[in-house]
Amino acid sequence: MRVSLVLAAVGLTAALSASPASAQSITFPAQNFQGGNTDWQVTLSTQDDLSVNYSLQAPQVKNALVGALEQQTAPQGQYQLTGTFGGKQTPLTVSIAPVKLGQVCKDNKGKTGSRQGPYTYAIQVIPQGAQPSAQSKPWPSYLYGCGNFTD
Repeated sequence: MRVSLVLAAVGLTAALSASPASAQSITFPAQNFQGGNTDWQVTLSTQDDLSVNYSLQAPQVKNALVGALEQQTAPQGQYQLTGTFGGKQTPLTVSIAPVKLGQVCKDNKGKTGSRQGPYTYAIQVIPQGAQPSAQSKPWPSYLYGCGNFTD
């Protein structure tokens, strides 16, 4: 019994003193992501510095909103990006997750794909606390849609 306790203590000490495995770096894919729904569209593209640029066309604004997003920690296989938009620098969060096996992502018209093929990801764009201005209409609490990474 005493020998097994000593071996367990030595094993635990070795495990705690070992250098931790390096965390997997968060990397948004190099391919562009195109997504949205019937009334809004977004394109996300990775830059050389690993930031992600966005172009968001929505009914709330006349011209596309453009800007940069930073990659955040997300569950494996998913992407979480944050940034700002508009003159008031409103916080913006973009979440992308793969469509679960056996399920489909549908847009507002019930379509499950585009010319790039079946939608493989769901996307949610959250304009946190966006207020209407002279240049925009009221924003919903979030925009939900589907999309794909493209070549």
